[in-house]
Amino acid sequence: MILEFPDRQTLQLALETETIPSEIAQAPARGGHGPQGTVLVETSQTVPRDVQKTLTPWGVRCRRGSEVQLDRVLRCWPQLIPVQPGDDEADEAGCVLFDAPIQELVPLVEELLRLGRNQIAFRIFENQRKQRCQLRVSQPPVYTLLRACESISSSNKLRAFAENGRGVWIERGQLHPLASRIEVAAGQLLLIDAQDQWTWLNDTPFHDVYQQSQFQIARQPVDWAPAELKAPIEVPLSLAAGRGEHRPELWQLRGNPRQQLDELAQSLTDADLECLLFAVGQSDGEETILLRNRPGRPLAIDLVLDGQAYQSYLHTPNLFVPLHHRLQPPLRRDAVRELLAADPETITWLVAEEHGEFTPHRIADSAFHPLENWVQFITSQAEHILESWIESTVFTFDSIPVVADNPARPTADPHGSVDEASGSLADAVRMTVADAALPVESPMTSAHPSVHETATDDVHTPGT
Repeated sequence: MILEFPDRQTLQLALETETIPSEIAQAPARGGHGPQGTVLVETSQTVPRDVQKTLTPWGVRCRRGSEVQLDRVLRCWPQLIPVQPGDDEADEAGCVLFDAPIQELVPLVEELLRLGRNQIAFRIFENQRKQRCQLRVSQPPVYTLLRACESISSSNKLRAFAENGRGVWIERGQLHPLASRIEVAAGQLLLIDAQDQWTWLNDTPFHDVYQQSQFQIARQPVDWAPAELKAPIEVPLSLAAGRGEHRPELWQLRGNPRQQLDELAQSLTDADLECLLFAVGQSDGEETILLRNRPGRPLAIDLVLDGQAYQSYLHTPNLFVPLHHRLQPPLRRDAVRELLAADPETITWLVAEEHGEFTPHRIADSAFHPLENWVQFITSQAEHILESWIESTVFTFDSIPVVADNPARPTADPHGSVDEASGSLADAVRMTVADAALPVESPMTSAHPSVHETATDDVHTPGT
């Protein structure tokens, strides 16, 4: 039976809507084109009468013979529908099947490896003493895809196919409207190129390119024996600006450090004094005074001092760097501690020099004392100076005559009793203060009252 369709669009519609049953459309047939654009299909299958009645209003006629030679052998009716240019539905990053002559296999593998594609599999087909190779590549490079697309309009022998249905591979840049309705037998695949050539191939296994390749090394390997480093690697350390908010923990005082400590001790409270330690050091005849936070007792206030402030480095309690600085290059904490602060009983601070260089300065941790001791030292020193001044002071008095107010007042006997019949008290108490200088030991230190104190109530000077 021959079915004559008025045009190709009518045949496509009948296949898309499955007006032509699938078992008939997927069966082998013969086809051709009439002089006025008609499409003729000769099938060995019996077309049901209800299908013929449905196709009749579409202009489809059933014929027993045809003047047109039906010389195209079809494995299925969709072969009569040509491919159309357009974007394929395959994912750009998906799997692509490259088809090329066998002599292009090695250059194509080298190109893909050079462009960083490692998931490459290949297989070889032989047909009429001609061999072709196929490479299945995941996420192929754009450069290779563009070379394959040039084969549509040139004599390039490399072609790229993308899967548009189960077992149906269509050349990239082309579309088939019935690709999803083409049935491919198990163990086979169908290639449809841009020239509308349909090729069925056996779906033979692919081989991993790494398993079938022998990578050549241009030169023989050179073996090296292990050896020891003759000289250590010298890496200069320097001070660089650091980041983060840090508070000073150590100060090296400048100018007049003793005066600064005096003023600091006078202005701080007892609680703040307990948070500070001081140390006095000497080196080559020079004296320096250090002020340091007591460990575990941070100072609650900010000190304004004439000196260089330091901060602890990497939480190492006995290593200090200038405030807002760090070591360059940054070393591990254990390496820094071993290099600069290995002795926990020694305090080390890094004094900045020019061009980022620094000089480590050290002093024993035992040299630090509470700042309260400095206050006691100043107090004892002031008492010593005051006592020396008092002992060297001399008071000079003139002679003062003293006359008793009541001459009848009894005198005191040598044993402390009073003799009421004795002479006047003036004879007993009249005294003259010598013109000699009397040294005074200290204020308010005399154990006995002076003559002036005894006679205050009973005697008066003449003229009063």
